[in-house]
Amino acid sequence: MRTMSDKRPLLSIIIPVFNNELYIKQTLTSVFEQIDNDVEVIIVNDGSTDNSAALIQKAIDEYQGTGDLHFISQQNAGVSVARNVALDKAQGRWIGFIDGDDLWCPHFLQTIKPLLLEDEGDLIDFQYHYFAQHPPTSSVPTLVKRTDITQVNHDALYEIFRRSHWHIWSRIYRHELINQRRFHVGRRYEDMMFTPWLYLEAHHIISLDQVLYWYRDNAQGITRNIQPSDVNDMVFALNQIIDNARTQPPSQMPSRIITPLIINCFNEIKGIHAKLYGFYNYSEHTISTLKAAAGLLPSGSLSLKRRLHLRYPGLWKRASQLRHILRRGR
Repeated sequence: MRTMSDKRPLLSIIIPVFNNELYIKQTLTSVFEQIDNDVEVIIVNDGSTDNSAALIQKAIDEYQGTGDLHFISQQNAGVSVARNVALDKAQGRWIGFIDGDDLWCPHFLQTIKPLLLEDEGDLIDFQYHYFAQHPPTSSVPTLVKRTDITQVNHDALYEIFRRSHWHIWSRIYRHELINQRRFHVGRRYEDMMFTPWLYLEAHHIISLDQVLYWYRDNAQGITRNIQPSDVNDMVFALNQIIDNARTQPPSQMPSRIITPLIINCFNEIKGIHAKLYGFYNYSEHTISTLKAAAGLLPSGSLSLKRRLHLRYPGLWKRASQLRHILRRGR
């Protein structure tokens, strides 16, 4: 439990912002209207070229005295650097994230704060909903379903790993769990390179079956703006998994946990190639990485089609390219 001598904030919330002038006021309002003096908010303006900075300052001025508000401006360096700068500054005993175009549900803090005061978990995860223009209506839940994973329970972890997309913002983390871990700079899909490893290090996970976060389906978001470099970033993430699987003892990285991590990366790599090229235009490096990943999967963990794709990605590349050519020739 928190002691009288512990003067740190209970919770630090990190908000990276880049050209979010259309949404940042709504984002900050969703946070500022809920927080109290136990909450520290660190906003990092990552070199925005629109009116974001002025809107942030205006919101801070309007809510001055509500929580402990910090506003940092830096030259554009990417979301990973912005988050890392805030992590270096964060004093809270717990740390959470929200992106500059998303929203907290109105009952976010009243649901989360009692769990933070319990001071029992290392990581708290919760559900989220997508929205486009208007956030969904929300009512305060009468009962929140809670699942506690208090020991190395690979079956429970498997269910989390199987369904997770690893968004950094759909969790709250004990400060000591993150410790000196930082986001990889210069890469997208940084959540996938960060979040899974915190689950494996956590001793007590609290999982809430309750929507507490609203994710805006922004036309400028990463999923709508695929880049060729995204392939390299996802292959990098997959190589992280392979390296950890080869160096960690099976008790810490069992095949049951490795499998959904590999499948998640594999699906992303396939999807990026399909969107960029219309077929699986794998490089030699990607091919060798997929083959290495296939060798870590236990028998029966994939359908025959997926297993063949992973084991023989070069053949799959040529076959998909031929289908692509034939479709274009119709």
